[in-house]
Amino acid sequence: MIKKPCKKPMKMLKLEALIRRLPLNHPKQKYITSDYRKMLTGHKGESTIGAELHYLPGKMHIFHDLRLHHEGTRFFQMDLLLLSTNFMLIIEVKSFAGSLYFDRAYPQLIRTKDGQEQAYLDPLIQVNIQKARLMNWMKLIKFPELPIETLIANANSNTIIKTTPGHASILKQITGKETLTSKIQTLENKYPSKLLTQRQLNKISNALLQKHTPLNQNILDLYQIPETELLKGVPCPK
Repeated sequence: MIKKPCKKPMKMLKLEALIRRLPLNHPKQKYITSDYRKMLTGHKGESTIGAELHYLPGKMHIFHDLRLHHEGTRFFQMDLLLLSTNFMLIIEVKSFAGSLYFDRAYPQLIRTKDGQEQAYLDPLIQVNIQKARLMNWMKLIKFPELPIETLIANANSNTIIKTTPGHASILKQITGKETLTSKIQTLENKYPSKLLTQRQLNKISNALLQKHTPLNQNILDLYQIPETELLKGVPCPK
């Protein structure tokens, strides 16, 4: 059951509007367009992974792009959160092409594409941080404790995934879209006992939706663009 559907984030909508309202020769147009394309790739990846979840039984509550308050002025964001009466599952979605190497000697993700290497924050560390913060959030809201599992889902079917020898066990936490539902079914088998009533499940779902706080940045301040440089008026449809 989709409780929070996959929609374009506010920043992405603002970037679309900003690109339309900047002159083509504006010095920051290329940089902004590059940022937008990265966000578009990520959004398409989340949509692709989300589409696979439609094959799951309707008993699981599914939330896309959930952003919750952590402490002080801090927030944490989860690409996908699945909630059932038995357990919770955080899914971090990636859309990498090429070859991925999960380096365990110095925890990082190395992507090789077109002969070039690039290092990224290890998504396994990233999703474990989300797990710890979600556990803390559940305690603060005083909800019953639930087991929390994590997965990294890569939307690109052609990606090659490797890891440091002797650490093959981490691959159990990594999935493609083709194996996503079977991974979730394995977790359902792992947690056969219900820990929540249907009423409690609905209460937690409602709280997640109510506490969701979308990121709403001032796009002009973010890119340091004066309002006077925007194109005003109604765009010509032709």
